[in-house]
Amino acid sequence: MNILLLGAPGAGKGTQAALISGKLGIPIISMGDMLRDILVEDESLKEQVEPYMRSGRLVPDDIVGVILRRRIEKPDCKGGFILDGYPRNVEQAKHLDKIGVNIDKVIGIHVNKEELVSRLVGRRICKSCAAPFHVSFKKPVKEGVCDFCGGELISRKDDVADVINTRLEVYYEQTRPLEGYYYNLGKFFVVNGEDSVDSVNNMLMNVVEGIAQ
Repeated sequence: MNILLLGAPGAGKGTQAALISGKLGIPIISMGDMLRDILVEDESLKEQVEPYMRSGRLVPDDIVGVILRRRIEKPDCKGGFILDGYPRNVEQAKHLDKIGVNIDKVIGIHVNKEELVSRLVGRRICKSCAAPFHVSFKKPVKEGVCDFCGGELISRKDDVADVINTRLEVYYEQTRPLEGYYYNLGKFFVVNGEDSVDSVNNMLMNVVEGIAQ
């Protein structure tokens, strides 16, 4: 099964994608990771991708399509995949349809804006191993120190109130319309992302397994 998770920054997509991946044995395909890997591993595409990434512009959809198709043709995607970070808007979704990349189920993780801001402002990331923590929901044993590697816990540069609000506005304006697009195709489902991690995962798995309609 090919799955797309949608949700604003702070909705918990990364956490839930990892849990679903573990349960279903399918990979998470992160467009951002693939593009960064190309810069060091793929000379044939590096020249096409690098100018866009270095300047902060979006890589054109036709190039992204080639990269994505190459990835999903690998053996570990035979049973499906979880798509992360693409498509980000309706035009990109239409491009996926055009090149024959099928998405079976699209699941929106809904969290109200106030909760999203609270989650992001309090988020802390280990500088060494990138393990996630939170000042309220997931405190480390020792304040400011990663439980796993002993690294320093830091706030991401984009986890400040002004930047968070801008990121959320961009999501609501550009990415949220994907819900309507996939709803019209009969592929969209929604879950309440404000419950516990386990509860949200149970709801997601019910959708994936066809129990929730």
